[in-house]
Amino acid sequence: QEEDIQEENGEAALKRIAARPEIFDNPEMWERLVAGNQDDYIFDRTKLSVGQRLWIRRGAAWGDK
Repeated sequence: QEEDIQEENGEAALKRIAARPEIFDNPEMWERLVAGNQDDYIFDRTKLSVGQRLWIRRGAAWGDK
C-alpha cells in the first residue's frame, strides 16, 4: 500500500516483501532485494511505487545453499 512504501524510505516495504514465505521468509533479506535490483534499472529504494516489479534473486551466487 502507498503508506507502507513511504515509511522509512521504502525499507519497511522491502522488509515486508522479503518476509513473505514465497520470497525469502525473512525480513532481514530486504537488502538482497536492493542489491538484486539496483543494476537492472534505475532502482531507488526511497522512491518505490505501488505495482513496481522487483527481481527476486536466488542461487549459489547469492549465498543460497
